[in-house]
Amino acid sequence: MPPKYGKENETGLARLRQDELDEILRRHARYVQRLAGGRRAALSFHDLSLLDLGQADLVGVDLTGTRLQHALLTEARLVAATLFGADLGMANLDRADLSQADLRGASFRAASMVRSILVRADLREAVLSRVDRNSRSPAGGAARPTADFTLVQARGADLTEVKAAGASILRADFTDALLRGADFGGADLRDVDLTGAFLEDANLRGAKLAGATLQGAVLTGAKLDGADLHGANLAGAILDPAQKLLPELLAALSGPGAPPAEASVREMLLLHEQWIATMGRSGRRAILSGMDLSAFDLKGANLIMAVLDRAVLSLADLSDSVLARCEMEAADMRRASLRRTDLRGARLCRTHFGGADLSGANLGPLENVGDAGLELPANLERARLAGARLDGAILRKARLAGADLSGASLVDCDLRGADLDGADLANANFEGARHGP
Repeated sequence: MPPKYGKENETGLARLRQDELDEILRRHARYVQRLAGGRRAALSFHDLSLLDLGQADLVGVDLTGTRLQHALLTEARLVAATLFGADLGMANLDRADLSQADLRGASFRAASMVRSILVRADLREAVLSRVDRNSRSPAGGAARPTADFTLVQARGADLTEVKAAGASILRADFTDALLRGADFGGADLRDVDLTGAFLEDANLRGAKLAGATLQGAVLTGAKLDGADLHGANLAGAILDPAQKLLPELLAALSGPGAPPAEASVREMLLLHEQWIATMGRSGRRAILSGMDLSAFDLKGANLIMAVLDRAVLSLADLSDSVLARCEMEAADMRRASLRRTDLRGARLCRTHFGGADLSGANLGPLENVGDAGLELPANLERARLAGARLDGAILRKARLAGADLSGASLVDCDLRGADLDGADLANANFEGARHGP
């Protein structure tokens, strides 16, 4: 006969002590390994608040209606687990894996989910019924109609193809999160921070995005019709041409407007060259932030220390140009030509280089800067370089933490001393590349 754990508290949930939970997890681990003495964990309708489940293997475990407030679940494996109606308010789920988990009606209010994985998890609308103290089964009466991710901290989390239609996700932080193909139809995403998030092919139809920050987010292929974007920040967001014509976006767009006349751009370049030559005594620094320069011919241009944050330069020709120490954060450089371009010491965080040609480009450090002789490495943290061509490029000491280099060609590239921590290198070609310090 299996041992009995826990004493029912005033909520009708069985409260466990840490030692009781540890024993259940120990037996469950043996069950998973098909060892003698193993027993599958039965943890539905329990109170596990404040307990430690860090690194626990809870694959497929039923945690329906369980209270996990303030619980420690860092690096826990909850793949295909059932958390229907569970309460994980202020729990720590950093780096936990909840892929394909049933999270309908669950509350993650103010939980920490940094770099957690929720691929294909189900957060759709559900009716959470009150707990019947006697039968431990749902009784009539809705207590929480939708999954609640209010105030969740999920920076860098992977929510690819998550099912979150109608979910409540107010004021959550999804900075740099992967949300490709996610279903947020009708979800409440007001004041959510989606800076640099990947939302390609996501469903945002009818979603409430008022006050949301989508700065530098990738929204290509996303469905935005009917979305409320009042007061949303879309500066530097990567959008399809057709998306920019949607009524929902016209009022919200604060980024690139109509492309400037070529003559005005040439004048800005001449003034910038004068500014460089006179060390700022005359001329004017080129401030091209948010400007639409797509398909412009800027071959050989001198743009040292120019400011191009959130600029649109897709299909532009910048080959043989000088962009050393430029500021070009969250810019759109898709399919641009940057062959042999000087980008030493440039700040290129979250810039989208998808399909761009950077063959022979110099993205190494800028040396002997200022009286102190500083060394300024190129900063490409969280840059999107998927499918880009970097053959023969210099990336010595470049900061590429969290960058997407999937499918990129880095043949004969100099990567000595480069920081590739957390970078996506899937299917990248490193033939002949130089590594090491």
